[in-house]
Amino acid sequence: EAEAICFSSKYEEMLLRISKENKIPMSFIVGRLAKNNIIDYKSKLYNKYKLMESTMKSKLTHNISLIAFFTTLLVISSWFTIPFVIPFTLQTLVIFILILVLDLKKSLLILLIYCLLGIIGIPVFSSFQSGLGVFLGPTGGFLIGFIPMIIVSNILLKTIRKKKNGNLGSNKKNYFMSFLALFIGLLCCYTIATIWYGLVYDTTTSSLNIIIAIILPFVLPDIIKIIIAI
Repeated sequence: EAEAICFSSKYEEMLLRISKENKIPMSFIVGRLAKNNIIDYKSKLYNKYKLMESTMKSKLTHNISLIAFFTTLLVISSWFTIPFVIPFTLQTLVIFILILVLDLKKSLLILLIYCLLGIIGIPVFSSFQSGLGVFLGPTGGFLIGFIPMIIVSNILLKTIRKKKNGNLGSNKKNYFMSFLALFIGLLCCYTIATIWYGLVYDTTTSSLNIIIAIILPFVLPDIIKIIIAI
């Protein structure tokens, strides 16, 4: 029995090496071996990697569903618009929720999918707009600014979670730190939006006037959105 266990372990190590060297999933190799009667379908080796494959497929399905759900939510939130120089929407609220709930890669992927949908002509942007021209308009800087906003906030929240052993929002201090992380990310978005507006959309207006026109009206609503998201 000891010999059988030892052989099984060495056999598995050999298969893992083959899998790694040839970049072939272990579950595929084990499946082919079982199909050709080289290993038993009832063996621990087969069951182990088939279970892993099933778990990976389940996780993939879950991630795709999650990304589709939040992309849809981001689109819908952009359609709820109050007309202004820069339209008021619920878009930022969804971005805050993304940052808090999902990891950095998923959050950025959702934003990328959202922007690509708009670029190819699907009316996903505020006021049912679409096309590359939106990025050259007054709202373009905010769309670009969401990228550093997500990255900065996510890094800050990750740092806080490490110090607090993964717990956030359990007390007033943690709540404030989460608020601060999101607000710093928001300031990054504001900075990009101001620069973008002055360089791309309106080169004649001073930075101060741009801030007064397109940033200040959003500060209080965005702070309220952060509080709701947390």
